[in-house]
Amino acid sequence: MRHAGTGRDPVAASAPVIVERNGIRVAFVAVTDIWNLGSLRTHKAAAYVAGADESLLAASVRALRTEHKADLVVVSYHGGVEYIDLPLPRARRILHAAIDAGADLVLGHHPHVFQGIEWRGGRPILYGLGNLLMRMSQTEKKPTGYLARITVGRDRAPVVEACPLAIRGITPRRIADELEPRDRANQEQHFARHLAAISSGFGGIDVGEPGPDGCMSVRAANEPAK
Repeated sequence: MRHAGTGRDPVAASAPVIVERNGIRVAFVAVTDIWNLGSLRTHKAAAYVAGADESLLAASVRALRTEHKADLVVVSYHGGVEYIDLPLPRARRILHAAIDAGADLVLGHHPHVFQGIEWRGGRPILYGLGNLLMRMSQTEKKPTGYLARITVGRDRAPVVEACPLAIRGITPRRIADELEPRDRANQEQHFARHLAAISSGFGGIDVGEPGPDGCMSVRAANEPAK
């Protein structure tokens, strides 16, 4: 399995992985801002993990762009505070720098609750996708995260859809597959309202109506529908 964000030395840990599909090269860059077992900076594994450094991340993304190594650049960011649905100011600075350097998309994770979405320069930052694995103390049928379905292509901004999920034990399942129609509609409306509310401080988003599979289009506020 190909991976990014770790390696046998600092250079390998920070190196991107480039995957080509249908003639499009997608570069994945992964960094972490936290370490669950203490400080990453002082941990003996620090040399094998890519830390979330604003200048180094921006330089890595910029190099991919200037050297024309990839058509699209995706940044994976591990950070934030568990159960807090707003990103830290530090996270916003780091991820803004990544977008400004040329990243097309940022996918955030760790807090186990979903966080807001921001568009910067026409490119989306998904600050947190929520819980996709860990057992939760909340009601299992409550949305705890979402699957992000991203449609990409050369020279176009990614198109984002959010598909709300609930955890059954440790198994994520789509709300659309789990609930009776009335309960499903209530949960989808709750998800859409909450996602819009926690994104309002970043310029705002518009969330579309759920389709048959429960997925909803998400775009910057006042952006024309496509």
